[in-house]
Order: sequence, then C-alpha cells, then structure tokens
Amino acid sequence: MSKLVWNIIILSVFVVADNCQIDRNGFLYKGKCINGKANGYGQMISNEKNLYDFYEKYDGQFKNGKPHGQGKFQYSKNSFYEGQFQNGESHGKGVFVFEYANKVYRGEFKNGYRHGLGSTTIDGKLFEKGEFDRNALKKGLKHMYSGSKYKYSGSIYKGEFFDGYPSEVGTAKYVNGDTYSGQWRGGNCHGKGMYIRNNGRVIEGTFYFGDYVYNNQIKIKGLCDKEKFWRGE
Repeated sequence: MSKLVWNIIILSVFVVADNCQIDRNGFLYKGKCINGKANGYGQMISNEKNLYDFYEKYDGQFKNGKPHGQGKFQYSKNSFYEGQFQNGESHGKGVFVFEYANKVYRGEFKNGYRHGLGSTTIDGKLFEKGEFDRNALKKGLKHMYSGSKYKYSGSIYKGEFFDGYPSEVGTAKYVNGDTYSGQWRGGNCHGKGMYIRNNGRVIEGTFYFGDYVYNNQIKIKGLCDKEKFWRGE
C-alpha cells in the first residue's frame, strides 16, 4: 500500500462534524459536539505530519473546543503528555515523556509548562526533583550529567537554581568526595562558602566564579567552577 493511500485512510477516519469547532488549526476532530463546539470526549489529529514524521493527536476530554480535563497528547512515536488539561494546555498533574534519552517528567504543570513540584528520571534513574518554574528546576536536587546523551558525571547538587545552573545558595557533592556549601552564581561557587576536600582539609572564605580567592588574589583556580560538575572530578 502506498504512503499516500495510507495517509488518506488515517485522516478519513477523522471527520469534523458540521459546525463543530475545535480551537486548533490544522487538526481534524471526531467526538461529541455541543453548541457547535467540541465538548466531552473526543479525538483530534493533525492533517499534516510534523518534523518527527508523525501526525500529532489528542485523545481525551474537550470543553468549548479545547482539550480540557483528562487526556493524552501524542507529539511523536516516543513523546507524549498524559494528564490534566485546562483551556487547551497541560495544567494540573501529569506525565511528559521526552523524545530522547528515556527522559520522563512526572509532576505538576501550569499553562503548558512543567511548573510546581515534580521529578525527572533518565533511564529510570532520578535526574532532578523539586520545584519547577516554567520548565526549569528552581529549587531542589539535581544529579549532574555530561554530554548530549545524559551520561551521569557522579556529582550531586542540592539548593537553588537559575536557568538550569546552581545559583544563590546550595551544596554540591562531587564524585571524588569533595563538598562545597555556600553561595553560587551561574553554576560556579561564587561568594562566601566552605569547600571540604575528601581528606578533610577545609577551605573557607571567598570564591569568585569557581576560583578560591584570598586577599584579592586567586589562590586555587577552578576549585569549584561549573565545569567540575561535567568533568566528573
């Protein structure tokens, strides 16, 4: 069977009822229709394939033409969101499965974003958990990784984040057993803090973007810069 014929068969199942509207351009709908709009249980599917060579589709509850209530939106063969919707957006509790790396987020959503309390796993192992703000971890615990394939470096950070990096105040435990507690900026120890080596030696004082500074001079360069997380030292 040709690809064109197969596509026609898929899309022919989804016929928009007369005067039944859905608030999603380029999608076809089948399901319950009240007052000219999709309401109650229904399904919709894109009439064109996306960049993943996939017809995006939704299966679940509708209200006034929008996904609303419990449902599942499939973005590709591997990636989907399943959970609560409000006014067409993921909102409430749900699960989002990413396209790659067996990466899964479970927790709260708000207006289409991972927002609130939640956790992310990669290949079934904990990657990060805590409080999220518009898809980024704001406060919590994160296992640091290296490379695009999410290889764990072995370092762990617990505290506050900004734009995905340790920031403000937190504690890091490196794979070699060293620890740092104190102030951070952009993933680097920065400000007042205490670094304890695995042999018990304590280095306390002022840090500047990863360097230990004493009397306005760099004494130990790169002691706890952001690259140390990824180097797995």
